[in-house]
Amino acid sequence: MKKIFFLVFFSFCWWLNAAIINVPADYETIQAGLNVATEDDSVLVANGVYYENIVWPAVNGIKLIGESEENCIVDGDSLASVIRFEEDLNGIIDTTTVITGFTIQNGYAQGDYSASSGGGFFFYESNPNIENVTISNNSASSYGGGIFCRYSDPSFINVTISNNSAGSGGGIYCYRYSDPSFVNVTISNNSASSYGGGIYCYRHSDPSLENVTISNNSASSYGGGIYCNDSYLFFSTENRCSIYSNNTTNRESGADIYANDCGTIPVIVDTFTVMNPTEYHAYPLDNFTFDILHAVNEQVYTDLYVSAEMGDNSNDGLTAQTPLKTIEYANSVILSSSTHRSTIYLTDGVYSPSTNCEFFPVEILSYVSLIGESEAGVILDAESVAGVMKCNNVTSATISNMTLTNGSASSGGGIYCHESNLNLENLTISNNSASSYGGGIYCNYSSDSSFDNVTISNNSAFYNGGGIYCHESNFNLEKLTISNNSASSGGGIYCSDSYLFFSTENKCSLYSNSICGGNGADIYADDCGTIPVIVDTFTVMNPSEYHAYPLSNFTFDILQAVFEPVVADLYVSALVGDNSNDGLTAQTPLKTIKC
Repeated sequence: MKKIFFLVFFSFCWWLNAAIINVPADYETIQAGLNVATEDDSVLVANGVYYENIVWPAVNGIKLIGESEENCIVDGDSLASVIRFEEDLNGIIDTTTVITGFTIQNGYAQGDYSASSGGGFFFYESNPNIENVTISNNSASSYGGGIFCRYSDPSFINVTISNNSAGSGGGIYCYRYSDPSFVNVTISNNSASSYGGGIYCYRHSDPSLENVTISNNSASSYGGGIYCNDSYLFFSTENRCSIYSNNTTNRESGADIYANDCGTIPVIVDTFTVMNPTEYHAYPLDNFTFDILHAVNEQVYTDLYVSAEMGDNSNDGLTAQTPLKTIEYANSVILSSSTHRSTIYLTDGVYSPSTNCEFFPVEILSYVSLIGESEAGVILDAESVAGVMKCNNVTSATISNMTLTNGSASSGGGIYCHESNLNLENLTISNNSASSYGGGIYCNYSSDSSFDNVTISNNSAFYNGGGIYCHESNFNLEKLTISNNSASSGGGIYCSDSYLFFSTENKCSLYSNSICGGNGADIYADDCGTIPVIVDTFTVMNPSEYHAYPLSNFTFDILQAVFEPVVADLYVSALVGDNSNDGLTAQTPLKTIKC
């Protein structure tokens, strides 16, 4: 009753001295109705589906009113933004502009800056007031799949914004001094290929949020729910919002909310994903304070069990008899600290998108160990949809007893590691690929890690480090086998401004890696100092710069070689040769000159 009275009251005030334009009774399209409206006029839209891409006219104070939020639908037909407030409005639109009572869907913002902004709405230098709106199924190639605001202060009341997508701001993009108000708004199932799946606020844009639900949105990078950059968010203390179950597909931080250069934002909500947000949920944590009444997921300071075959995320996960189904869910509820470390135990089985709906890359958390039942039995198979694991600013985590395979990423097909310290034990990392660096493992900036009984084989990188790429990172290596990996340079290992410590007791093996056009098939060092390579098995007993580049960066202690050197003429045939031949006769030729 309160909502009905509110709408009737406002409608009465609007209609006292203003015209009423009916769609489709007076004009067939919403655009046509808006084009003839003057200030304070109301455009009333009957229930139905309207396939339109609306450009708001240069008139302030128009009230666009749908008959019902659920049944009055404006569909952009994936052609352009559904509604745009363009640049030439020069900021004349203020909060007396009202949009209410719609479902807005299938917006697609594309092309240049002005054309690609706002899949559902585009507000440029405008201040619309929007009520009773559902905005869904929008997409955009650039900014604002559902709504784009520039120099705009719109008010949205009783609105649902869902299933929109964009480069940034899948649901809403607020740009340059846009301070919209959202009351009784649901923002869900929106996506961004970069930042801000639900909302993106940029350059002094400070929206106020009252009874707003932001859920199940996703962004490829940061801020699955909200991305706030050089802006601020005002949360109502009386009519609380809810923010939960948002995610970042590349496992960056701030799945629910991300803030950059925003000061401290008090997040006052009824419901959040968890009661005690981690940097996975909100990043950086120092940028927020939290007042949370309820949580979707109950967190635990204890070990958890996961089973791809027998698990269920409705279980408590506290025992091997009541396991969870996915590592992703276990990560969302487990708590840990430097004084209270936790472990996620994985039973034998295949963890993949097709078997147990596992989400990749699997995120590794600080002070949380991921331990499999057996190296051969626990298989994390990314099925080439993403890298297998991602470690971002992780302190002290152990990964043990499993196989990581079929990962595909720009860098780190098997494991991506940035400013993180890992203990890797009893692992097989194989058949992963990177379009840039580190087919098996990519470690960057102070990612000092240890390897014990790890096999890295048959991985590839387009540029450097088919097996391992390390930059400004130091490794301790014991019983590490790196074989049959390939890259342009550093087929086995590419080491840049880093150092490798080879165990003298539990020796490693490094052999049969390959390069395409570069140097250092087995190992390449750049600005690393002299590295003593102490191994059980190397490709050859006397490495050349084909195997290790530059030779002056290494000393070698090799017990045995895969290939025996020969003092004899050799035969090579590109057509019938095989590098497993001895090459000593024309009948047993090698395949390549390089080998």
